[in-house]
Formats: sequence, C-alpha cells, structure tokens
Amino acid sequence: LVADDIRKEAGSPMIPSSVVRCKAHNAELPGAVYNSKHLEGKAMDFCIRGLNAQQTLALVKKRKQIVFAYAIDENYVHMNV
Repeated sequence: LVADDIRKEAGSPMIPSSVVRCKAHNAELPGAVYNSKHLEGKAMDFCIRGLNAQQTLALVKKRKQIVFAYAIDENYVHMNV
C-alpha cells in the first residue's frame, strides 16, 4: 500500500483527516468537487506528525503511482491513490 510506504519512509504516524466520503458529506464540504475521488475511496487527506505539508508532499511525489497530490494547508496533504 502506497500510504504505508510513505508512513514508513517518514518514520512517523500518518494521521488521516478524510478518506472515504458519502455523497451527502462530500456536498457539505467547502471546496469539495462533485466527482471527488474520496467518493470512490481513491483519495485521502492526511498529515504526518513532525512534517509540514511541503515535506510530506515531497515524500508523496516520490511515488510514481501517485499522479495527483497537493498541499491543502501548512500541515495537510491530499493525494489520489
């Protein structure tokens, strides 16, 4: 699992804030898109304890299977899996 590989490389816990969402919950979230990969369980938002979003994003972008990822704020990252 790519998320576990990222966690192992970081050497610190990965803390998810959003993984799978139902349509109703997704519609309530500011900035969420109607065709979010969260609806399919193919996206996750998370932080890694001790790293900022840019450091985490650098770990994520090392994985060739991750084609879409971005920093949500100073701590959290979104990635499609």
